[in-house]
Amino acid sequence: MLGLLLIMYDLIWLPMQVFEPAEGSFFFVVGLVSSLYWTFDMPTSFLVGYAVQDKGIIEMRLRKIAWNYIRSWFILDITIVTIDWTLNILEWTQGSVGATEGISFFRIGKAVRFLRLLRLLRLLKAHGRFNELLEHVQSEFSVIVIGILKLIAFILLLNHLVACVWFWIGTWGNSENMNTWLGSSGNDILTANLAYQYFTSLHWSLTQFTPASMEVTPKNEIERLFNVVVIMSAMVIFSTFISAITNAMNQLRNLNSERNEQASLLRRYMQQNNVSAPLKARVLQSIKALSQNRSRVHESDVVALRLLPLSLRHDLSQEVYAPHVGVHPFFYVCNACFSMQSRKIFSTCLAEKSLSTSQELITSGENATHMYFVIGGTLDYLADDRGENEPAIALDTGAWLCEAALWVRWQHNGTANTTAQGCELISVDAGGLQNILKDEKPVRQYANMFWKHFSDNPEDLSDVWCEEEVLFDWATRAMGQAETYYGDVIPAEPATTSNSKFSQFLQSQRRASSGFVGRRFSDDSLGGLMPSEFPAILVGAAAPGPEAGRLASQQEESDSSSSSGLSDSDE
Repeated sequence: MLGLLLIMYDLIWLPMQVFEPAEGSFFFVVGLVSSLYWTFDMPTSFLVGYAVQDKGIIEMRLRKIAWNYIRSWFILDITIVTIDWTLNILEWTQGSVGATEGISFFRIGKAVRFLRLLRLLRLLKAHGRFNELLEHVQSEFSVIVIGILKLIAFILLLNHLVACVWFWIGTWGNSENMNTWLGSSGNDILTANLAYQYFTSLHWSLTQFTPASMEVTPKNEIERLFNVVVIMSAMVIFSTFISAITNAMNQLRNLNSERNEQASLLRRYMQQNNVSAPLKARVLQSIKALSQNRSRVHESDVVALRLLPLSLRHDLSQEVYAPHVGVHPFFYVCNACFSMQSRKIFSTCLAEKSLSTSQELITSGENATHMYFVIGGTLDYLADDRGENEPAIALDTGAWLCEAALWVRWQHNGTANTTAQGCELISVDAGGLQNILKDEKPVRQYANMFWKHFSDNPEDLSDVWCEEEVLFDWATRAMGQAETYYGDVIPAEPATTSNSKFSQFLQSQRRASSGFVGRRFSDDSLGGLMPSEFPAILVGAAAPGPEAGRLASQQEESDSSSSSGLSDSDE
């Protein structure tokens, strides 16, 4: 933002030097800040990654970043910064020019002063920086309005530049003893104040872009030629400007056109099928509530996402879903141990779902096929065995329900409905997740722990059962058997406390992860573990070779006698 403001300052103030304004300390300070900013911007540009569009990645290697900057902006930046500081030093060393006079005419002549106009070349950077800021705007309405304001600002800035050039031509012709508009317009413009000079020039510039007139006219061949060039350019630029503004206004009108068209088709459908008035009112009210409550854009709504490369879609899905799904201990631990499988789960098994006011999510007695995470709004869960005066269980953002659907054959034993605010959820397809993880022995052990707990504790049978400490303990103990990409087997030590080395590894992974946000099980006193250090730190000795890892895995399989809820023969 500061860079954009400095570019706009240069674009407005530097061309106005043709009016020879009296500059005070403010302009001197702003010029100094601009020089300092762009000087420090150069070394930091060697540390900022850039997007490789054809590969869909962000390049973060310093050597690649440096080479890309040297090939693109470095030569221009070093040239402008060098000229800028040279002129600053020349100003400071002129004894007859005070510091408060800024960049006014000094002894080295007028020509040197206009070298500062080279700073306007930074206008080429403004487009990229503006687009970076625009990426943070989420509202389509705001994007369109900002686009319209940008077009208006472009026309005003263009007229500002034309006005400055027009005045400069008049002063240049006057110095050459030519008849110019400055000396024959009926007013002594050269002796007028700065405001009158500037607004007279701006008035002339605006009349060339619009069907208007004024008393100032060209008085020599140079002014006449410039006038013709401006008029020819204005015909193209202004017609394009009007067309762009018209298109933007049409986009504003069409934002809700699809919704209005669907509502019209719905009314026609119910009218042609003689739907009763009470039912018609209920349907229209439900549709209206759903459209108002659904503020999130779902992945299925964006057709352009289907065109992305598969790897980029996996990365996008992981970054979108991980902050919500990662609050569950199993998914967090699974992501740390089975990163590739987790990417597949995020991109193929998860989907967003919107529910309007008083809409039902699950019904008692129905077979469960999905697990749900609440990411907005509230759900009210009514258990079948609740007491007469027992209130409903409120599930708000961060809660989950129906985890049992992932590990056992499950039927809902309660009903979940949305409140007056509606609800946004992420659903996890149980069949898809089982298909991806069925060959992973640690996951089968976690499923077996889940089944055994419900067998031993039938009073816990509920769609909303949630004991995070217990779930984290199961996941840690089960995934402790996982053979990771380090070529080692994580030892199956008890993880009932956060002092086990596998738990410490998970804590460091959680803090280092940009996608998963831990709610609990965190210990800020634990140091982060680098992947290359993991096996040695975990076992307290040098990491064994891959042969030892495979033998350990085979020994565990031969010793294990527990059955799995996710074997190939099961549903």
